[in-house]
Amino acid sequence: MENLPAFGGPSVLCRGAIHCAQSFGFRFVGASRRFARTFGFDMRKRDKGFTFIELIMIIMIVGIAIIPLIQMFTTSLKGSADTEATSIALELAQDKMEETKQLGFTAIASTSGSFASPFTAYSYQVTVSYVDQYFAASGSATNYKKIEVKVTHSSGTGTTLTTVVSNHS
Repeated sequence: MENLPAFGGPSVLCRGAIHCAQSFGFRFVGASRRFARTFGFDMRKRDKGFTFIELIMIIMIVGIAIIPLIQMFTTSLKGSADTEATSIALELAQDKMEETKQLGFTAIASTSGSFASPFTAYSYQVTVSYVDQYFAASGSATNYKKIEVKVTHSSGTGTTLTTVVSNHS
């Protein structure tokens, strides 16, 4: 028998070329039956695609990873709907506050109701109370009124605006 060099390694005594090549991780490839290094992988087994267990594992990993993504997506959609309702409620509250302040001091009074179309899902409540010069609640009539406008959407979201007006006469 002769010593065959092992690609960069020392000479090795082998019984036959096929046994020698297989023991060092080489395979015959191609029509010319030349040697190719397989790096520990058996290429014949890997050419067939995924195994059933690999597919099950991929499905499980993707399934576990997608649950938080779906929850995040639905939470952001709900949050954007609440934000839109709050923004519209703020606009309606500002309009109702300006409308109330346009009345004369003596005509400003507590009211409540709902808005006309397309804002029928929103309701308002205007609360008026007398306050003193330090904005503390007063049990009797003074020259200052605190106006509180609360606008609420049917979903429960809403906003409240507060201001104080005075009697200039």
